[in-house]
Amino acid sequence: LMEFKISKKAGKQLLKIDTRYQTNIIKAIKRLPEGDIVKLTGCIDQYRLRVGYFRILFTMQKDIIEIYKVEKRGDVYK
Repeated sequence: LMEFKISKKAGKQLLKIDTRYQTNIIKAIKRLPEGDIVKLTGCIDQYRLRVGYFRILFTMQKDIIEIYKVEKRGDVYK
């Protein structure tokens, strides 16, 4: 069973997002490690999950998924 951790920053970013999108993002997070996931280039254990216009960046180590960024597509990689 996967254990989820959401950083304080990611939690705040998620709360700022319109509630219409929030529910889809939360559902997608609960389905991890399934979904539109791509390993980030040049990173050992960092991945991104695509949910419509939003990107969720997270690390995955054994049974722990730690979400550290939730932002719109254009801003997330900055």
